[in-house]
Amino acid sequence: MPQELVCKECGRPFLFEDAEQERYARDGFEPPRRCRPCRAARRAAGRPPSERLPRPAPPPAPPRDPKGRPLHEAQCGACGALTRVPFEPSDVRPVYCAVCFEYR
Repeated sequence: MPQELVCKECGRPFLFEDAEQERYARDGFEPPRRCRPCRAARRAAGRPPSERLPRPAPPPAPPRDPKGRPLHEAQCGACGALTRVPFEPSDVRPVYCAVCFEYR
């Protein structure tokens, strides 16, 4: 059943139709606070800086060794601990963590 909501911007009542309610619920949105004309005007004008969402932080850079080479995760062949090595590990030879490598 359509809901009658009041626009936050202009104060006029507007209908929130069944199809819109289903779409908003499916997508996880809250009901609109502004009528269609006010939403369109707001989109055309752009949001003021105080209401803009912050930009997401860039993804973290992959870990690197002191020489700047990228590090790859591998499982130690002796103790099973996860370790990072500056080469692409393969199944041909085992990879050891720093502690196990020192004892070999």
